[in-house]
Amino acid sequence: MDRQRAGHSIEVRWLIGAVLFFGCGARTELGVPTSTHDGNDGGTPVPQQLANYTQIACGEHHACALRDDGAVFCWGLDTSGQTGATPSPASAPVQVGLASPASAIGLGAYHSCAVVSGRVYCWGDDLVGQVVGGGTSGPTPMYTGVNGATGISGGYSHTCVSLTNGGIACWGQNGEGQLGNGTTDFLGVPTGALVAQVTAIGRSAGASDHTCALVAGGGVRCWGSNVEGEIGNGSLAPVASIPQLVLQAGAVDVAVVNFTTCAVMVDGTLRCWGEGAQGQLGDGKVQSSDVPVVANVSGVRRIAVAERSTCALREGGEVSCWGENFDGELGDGTTTSSLTPVVAIQSGATDVCAGGGHACALRDGRVLCWGSGIHGELGEASPPQSSLPIPVAGLP
Repeated sequence: MDRQRAGHSIEVRWLIGAVLFFGCGARTELGVPTSTHDGNDGGTPVPQQLANYTQIACGEHHACALRDDGAVFCWGLDTSGQTGATPSPASAPVQVGLASPASAIGLGAYHSCAVVSGRVYCWGDDLVGQVVGGGTSGPTPMYTGVNGATGISGGYSHTCVSLTNGGIACWGQNGEGQLGNGTTDFLGVPTGALVAQVTAIGRSAGASDHTCALVAGGGVRCWGSNVEGEIGNGSLAPVASIPQLVLQAGAVDVAVVNFTTCAVMVDGTLRCWGEGAQGQLGDGKVQSSDVPVVANVSGVRRIAVAERSTCALREGGEVSCWGENFDGELGDGTTTSSLTPVVAIQSGATDVCAGGGHACALRDGRVLCWGSGIHGELGEASPPQSSLPIPVAGLP
């Protein structure tokens, strides 16, 4: 499958002059001295934000955070209103206009969604129906017609939710079978109950054309695009339009990006499959695999898969990352790629997500991000890059 997506320009990276370093100075906010970073080097503590954030989600070039009062704030690339702001090249953190508190969030590449009292609302790019059926792109949350949702995940141009009845509903683009209904036909309204006994939908970094879900007993099923073996069933057939059983039991978390999938096992080990050209599978190799391989990391509690790197939330709240590090997305203060895990956050993290060239985590209820910031991924007045975790500026 051609990785150049129609309707979106190809991002060109520029290396301008000498290497710039961010996150090591000090600034004053509200009269309180703070550090501009909060990673693994023991910098000056940053004061608590006014509220506690409980979930973080990353899209291709934007991010959203769910506050403990149910408010949702988004920032970053905003070409289609995916941050909830008037469409612009980039948006500082803004509160999304939801009428009631949200309980969960999930992001696609250029759209965002939230679960509100079981109902699913989405906003942003609706070019192929990933919001509410097509033609309604914009910053206003739209009710999708889906009720009884427990979790949500957005792909490049499709959306899937897990339901209280134990099934899954998906809608949007289906050219690679990512809706899991046995066809590759476009579907602008949700299908239902694709997989029985679902316990959670796999989280996406937004650039995914495949979908995975946890099923009862800790099994993992995947469907959709399979050009790099990201379905994980030992086949390189380019499309799997029917959910395939990849792991029979023992998984507790699963995350996907366009060509890579990883699952956390109950014993804290990690299984990854799909594209591995940048070492993102974590097995110390730079090659892809169409079956799960064991990553060289332990104590994993949650996983976030980016396009060329992977980050794991580990025991004690440590965040470790590996793979490509061109934009500092490994968060260790360097731009040196690594086949082995390096530490981005030493302790205290409770959630992690990864996008196209950035990653974010929650620590002590605060939101920290690192990596590429050229589209505003790091917050208000976002630097073009930070190789250390920094608080998201402008987030209340």
